[in-house]
Amino acid sequence: ACQLSTANSQLPTVLGCIDLFDFDARNRKAAIGMYISPDARGKGVGKQAVQLLEDYAFGFLHLRMLYAIISVHNTPCSHIYEQMGYSPSSLLKDWTLEGDAILWQKSQNHWLLTYYTTIIGHVLTDMPYYFRIILSLKIVLDSNPFCHFLYVIWINTLVEQR
Repeated sequence: ACQLSTANSQLPTVLGCIDLFDFDARNRKAAIGMYISPDARGKGVGKQAVQLLEDYAFGFLHLRMLYAIISVHNTPCSHIYEQMGYSPSSLLKDWTLEGDAILWQKSQNHWLLTYYTTIIGHVLTDMPYYFRIILSLKIVLDSNPFCHFLYVIWINTLVEQR
């Protein structure tokens, strides 16, 4: 579990916590559990926490899948996962005492696509045109095989920009 707190005050304010649980090493997947304190809700804390946890789970642990089970009544939490690119894959009938729940999931491939697209996008906007193609090709070839098609995406983008 990871405790979320402010970093710029003498006495840190606890904003919440986030963790991985139900870890399945064979299938390389885990569930996300998150609690955001009422004072910190609606300020982007949950989204940042999920992003940091994803970077750790997919980038360091090399998990293949992350998922979260959220009550249908917890709309703000579902909104976080939707914004972060998770897909609602199942409706779990009568899953909690409050009723139904939604299974949200995100694959490592989806995370890699977002991650490398963001990196390449930042690099490309700051470089002369001729170096963009070379650098984008190097990033793609050094990355996960799933991302090889990014080269084609960025070449098309660069050609359209000229």
